[in-house]
Amino acid sequence: MNFEYSEAINPYLEEAKFDQAIQFAKSKLAAVPASPFHSVLDKSMLSLADGLCSWIDDFYNAIASNSSIQALYFELTEFDINTEVWSIEGFAYAQDGGLEDPEWLTDIAEDWIATPAFVITGYEELQQAFEEDADDEEEAKDWCEQLVIAQYMQLVYIAHQRARTQNLPWAKISVYYTEHGYDFILRSAGS
Repeated sequence: MNFEYSEAINPYLEEAKFDQAIQFAKSKLAAVPASPFHSVLDKSMLSLADGLCSWIDDFYNAIASNSSIQALYFELTEFDINTEVWSIEGFAYAQDGGLEDPEWLTDIAEDWIATPAFVITGYEELQQAFEEDADDEEEAKDWCEQLVIAQYMQLVYIAHQRARTQNLPWAKISVYYTEHGYDFILRSAGS
């Protein structure tokens, strides 16, 4: 991952300006020589928002029937090396430790993990590009990574917004999300 590129896009993500982040990454990717990574320019994860919202709701309800949940955390698999299946893993917590010291997110109770993971579909062509990973396409790959991360973060944010619209119980708690191995975590506050 190119941390210079992530530093350029993260300010948009921090302010939930996902469309701007996505457009910024798309413009940077479009400016480099064409590659298989450019297929992301025609992709969006927004069609998965209803399915993700339903998956989170099922996960939340399964645990909330016996316990009090104060926060949810979702992590996109490290997609650039896990090329066979891209998925989102979910975790529930009895406390909300905030972002000042996110170390609390590593304290995971086994029975508070969503199973199975939510599988991201529609990106199979990109998964193949990451599998093949040509050395002469590094800049395209790096901007593609930023674009996928921004789309994923938008997806989780939109799913949380839909939970609010539907008056689902987990709409009222904080939802944290990132990509595995990415040291940048976003928080969508509860309503």
